[in-house]
Amino acid sequence: MERQNWADEGCSCIGRPRPTVDVKLSGGDHGEILIRNPVMFSHYLGDEAATQAAFTEDGFFRTGDVGRKVGEDYVLEGRASSDIIKNGTYKVSLLEVEQHLHNLPFIQEACIVPVLDSHNVSRVAALVRFEKPTKCRDAGFHLPDKPSLAFLRDQLASTLPVYMLPTALRILREGEYIPQTASQKPIRTQAAQQYFQSSDDSDVFDGVELCDNDLCQPTERSRPWDTAGK
Repeated sequence: MERQNWADEGCSCIGRPRPTVDVKLSGGDHGEILIRNPVMFSHYLGDEAATQAAFTEDGFFRTGDVGRKVGEDYVLEGRASSDIIKNGTYKVSLLEVEQHLHNLPFIQEACIVPVLDSHNVSRVAALVRFEKPTKCRDAGFHLPDKPSLAFLRDQLASTLPVYMLPTALRILREGEYIPQTASQKPIRTQAAQQYFQSSDDSDVFDGVELCDNDLCQPTERSRPWDTAGK
């Protein structure tokens, strides 16, 4: 990138791409910054999963940075691949939400990923595999035949503030798995693309249950910890 105007030192504008560099944003004029050039590395040796997570199908590298386009310039807004996302004015630790999910007795496998909706607002999305109902009954816990997002949010609400509760749920089906690195860490970007990617600009994802993101904003009836001390 080359910055054309240095008059505003406080601006987060990173300028325009060099002639040999292709740049685009995942959401058109806003989203994750994707780059491609002839001398860029093409893959990770011996790690196909990491390669798929790092590149788009047309060969653009996912930088993990979020930006927007203003005229011919690009403005940097922050990180996309961080384990911390913003829900309104509140910061959400994906790892913390994930840990609370794993603590639930009916969760066999789980991963929390950030997903941008059609308004470029980050959703806390839960990708889970529930235990078999018979196993839950043997353990003294009743799991509904068809667990819903409302059920999951209700179970998490006793230990998490409202702004950290998931607003999207995708249940893993037979033969589906959470993508992982060789060290068995979840590849969140790949999981988001594989299970929450919309085929158009709507919020209706295949097999994903959604609730209104506004439900995650504290109200007059919220508990003290729902506002993160604000």
